[in-house]
Amino acid sequence: AEGGAFNNAAQTYNHTFYFDNMVPGGKPMPKNAAFEKQVEKDFGNVETLEKEFSAAANKGFGSCWCWLTWCPKGKKLDIQVTPNAGIPFGKDGKHALMVLDLWEHSYYLKFKNVRPDYVAAFWKVVNWEEVAKRFDANNKMKCL
Repeated sequence: AEGGAFNNAAQTYNHTFYFDNMVPGGKPMPKNAAFEKQVEKDFGNVETLEKEFSAAANKGFGSCWCWLTWCPKGKKLDIQVTPNAGIPFGKDGKHALMVLDLWEHSYYLKFKNVRPDYVAAFWKVVNWEEVAKRFDANNKMKCL
């Protein structure tokens, strides 16, 4: 899909998803959960996931979104950057677990044009419990 209707619907979805994966002060990753085990399998530990996600977010060009995705078929977490109103699911069967808004309006007032500072601050508000719940729900689904 593309065009005005898609852009407006996707931006509504992306922003809702973005705000839903944050909470003041953040929430830690549930220990010994399936999601934590998958993070360890694919990244080694949560610190490496954060480092790789941050690198992808900081390399994203212009107005974009950085996603942590999962596809039960591939049994692998993935980091993906989508431009404009892009969404990570559809053709490849991925499911979104977490997103970071990288449009300049999301960080300019507090961080000016210093995106790396905004990305670093994101980790202080991530609701890992919500991300783990999304993983558990999507892990039960089949890829398209």
